Amino acid sequence: MKIRACLSLLFLVTALALPTFVHAEQGEETSVQKPKPFVEETFAGDEHDLILSVKAVQEWTHQFLEVEEGDMDKETGAHMVEELQDYFTEDMALKIYNQFHRPHLAEYDEVDDYVEVDSLVHRDVEHVEIVHRDGQKIVNMKTSSVEDGAGNRAHFEETFTFSFDKEHETYVLAGMEAEQVS
Repeated sequence: MKIRACLSLLFLVTALALPTFVHAEQGEETSVQKPKPFVEETFAGDEHDLILSVKAVQEWTHQFLEVEEGDMDKETGAHMVEELQDYFTEDMALKIYNQFHRPHLAEYDEVDDYVEVDSLVHRDVEHVEIVHRDGQKIVNMKTSSVEDGAGNRAHFEETFTFSFDKEHETYVLAGMEAEQVS
């Protein structure tokens, strides 16, 4: 009986993992599902859910910009910028698009002007504070990098500014800033 259960479990695990192995063997990347937009409940609920929502958007954004071509206008990137506007203001979406696909148009007066699109994907979140100011939601996070081989961590203060998009009745990211503090 135990052998039959073990064989059944082994078959089930293999069957569930097979599509991933096939995609990996063919050199295809598995796509990240498009996350839900930021709504009022995103900020009213558990902080952990908010962190997961921001991480999901960052992961989707990074993969979308790396692999997505779609039916975009090669000159302006219109398709991609429109897709990004589900999560970012128009200015922020254009800035991120330029950073990935038209770096000659990206304007960097300082290193801090570069938008770190997937910062939370690679960091641990230690503290979250949500501030409501002038119709915006400002999420301050203290994060740290994954330990290096010597056990060291870099610490960051990250600020995510969300503005309400009246047209779609969702919140969109108007700013993402990260500063290393140690």
